[in-house]
Amino acid sequence: MAQRKVEIFVHAAIKEDLAGFLEKNEILEVWWDELKNGISIASFLSSAETLEDLIDRLEKKYKDKPGFRIIISPVEAVIPKPEIEEEVEEEAKPAGKKPFLLRISRIELYDDIVDFSELNRNFVIMVLLSSIVAGIGILNDNIPVIVGAMVIAPLLGPNIALAFGTVLGDLSLVRKSAITGIVATVIALIIAFAWGMFYSAALESLPDTGINISDVVLAFVSGAAGAVTILRGGSSALVGVMVAVALLPPLMRAGLFAGGGYWMSSMHAFLVFIVNTVCVNLAGILTFLVAGITPAYWWEAKKAKKYARKAMAIWTVFLLILVVVVILLNIYS
Repeated sequence: MAQRKVEIFVHAAIKEDLAGFLEKNEILEVWWDELKNGISIASFLSSAETLEDLIDRLEKKYKDKPGFRIIISPVEAVIPKPEIEEEVEEEAKPAGKKPFLLRISRIELYDDIVDFSELNRNFVIMVLLSSIVAGIGILNDNIPVIVGAMVIAPLLGPNIALAFGTVLGDLSLVRKSAITGIVATVIALIIAFAWGMFYSAALESLPDTGINISDVVLAFVSGAAGAVTILRGGSSALVGVMVAVALLPPLMRAGLFAGGGYWMSSMHAFLVFIVNTVCVNLAGILTFLVAGITPAYWWEAKKAKKYARKAMAIWTVFLLILVVVVILLNIYS
C-alpha cells in the first residue's frame, strides 16, 4: 500500500490544539520540530488511500490560522516496516462512505492532472514528436514504431483532465483541458495532412479500416483503464499506450487520407477519433465518480454533481448519435 509523509506547519500557539486533533484521529506516531520563526511542524506517515478525509478536516479547521500549510510527499520505503493496527475504534474512523476504488488523495490527483492539461512548449514538442513517429509507423505499416508513438503520445492528459474537471465542477480546468486537447488535435492533423500530400501514392495501399462497435468498446475500456491507473498515481506514459490506441492512430489516418485526397476514408478515420474521444471522456467521468472524487465542501459538491450529470447526459447523447451514424455507415457500405 502506498505511503505518504505528511508535514503540517502551524504557529506554535496552536501546537497543542493540533496535537490533540491528531491524537483523536489516531495519528499517534508524530514527529515534532520547531522553526526559528515560531512555526511548529508535525510529521507523520499515512496510507495514501486513507489520507484525503484527514487532509480535508485539517484544512477546514486550520486554513485561516497563521502559518498553516500541509506538504505531502511520496514515500519509497520505510525501515523498519510500520505495523498496521488491526482494530480501530469507531469514534476515530473518518465519517463518510469509503470509495469503491482505492486511490490517492484528491489534492494529489489535482496537482498531477493539472500538469496534464498545461499547454506549454514541452507539450507541443511531444505532440510534434508523437505525430511524426506515428505517421512513419502508419505509412510503413510498422507496428513497433506505432507503439513507440503511443508511448510518447500526449493525448491522454487533456482528456483525463477534462473528465476530472467535469467531476469537480472546475470550469477553469475544463476550459484549459479542452483548449489543450483541441490544439493537440489540430497540430497532429496538420502534420498528417502535410505527409498525406507528399505520400499520396503510398496511401493507395493503406487500408481503410472503417469503424465498428468494437472500436467504441476499446475506447471506453481504454478511458476507464487510464483513469484507474491515474487514481493509483500510475505513470501517464504507460497509460498513454492504451489510450493512444484509441486516439492517435485514427487521428493520424484522418489527416493522411485527407492530404492524399481520400476524403471518404479520412471521414471514417476522423469519425473513429471523435467517437473514441467521447468514450474516453465518458469513461473517465464514470470512473472518477465511482472513485468518490468530490470537492472538499458540500456546497461545491452539490454544484459539481449537477454539472457532472449534465456533462454525462451531453456526452451520452452525442455518443448515441455517433453510434447510429456508425451503424448506418456499416449498413450502406
